[in-house]
Amino acid sequence: MKSFSEVISIFENKVQAHVWSVFQVLAGGLLIFIGSRIVIPLYPVPVTTQTCMIFLIALIQGGRVGACSTLFYLTVFRVPLLFSWQYSINYFCCYPASGYLIAFPLAAFVVGKMMEMREKYSPLWLIVSLFVGHCVLYLLGALGLMRFMSCRQSVMVGILPFLFVDGIKLLLTAILGELWLSVKRRGYRRGPR
Repeated sequence: MKSFSEVISIFENKVQAHVWSVFQVLAGGLLIFIGSRIVIPLYPVPVTTQTCMIFLIALIQGGRVGACSTLFYLTVFRVPLLFSWQYSINYFCCYPASGYLIAFPLAAFVVGKMMEMREKYSPLWLIVSLFVGHCVLYLLGALGLMRFMSCRQSVMVGILPFLFVDGIKLLLTAILGELWLSVKRRGYRRGPR
């Protein structure tokens, strides 16, 4: 049986872990919001740096917390879920890019989990993880556009215009993610002081 001080210590550790997770979610959602403010206007889907932020946060925070950060961004900054469910459902039904918004937390989860699957990974695995995340975005985004146009048209306006820019964003995210993960690995090797 555990002593009272051991129970208190376990409780304090759990509280600290939950507080840290909440902080990560809030900071991640804020970074995604900042990324969403950098916009190249295209119709029907604009180009932003928010996908860079989403995938970078997934690499840093992992699948579960990265997806929660993305959900926080969507509920607080993007989709007014807090006002009324009826308004939110109408928003998703009428907004052409809603498929991409739905894909954000799922793509963040997939990228984060793929990175968590391997303790030792190569830069190629990092790029493959980001590529799979982009495929999730493209698939759900194109499906969302198909409510308003044909399959061919949704591919022409919802995927093809973004391939070049997303390729550049993927490489940039891979470089930044590799830098972060290498710093993190060095910190683990040194251990606490």
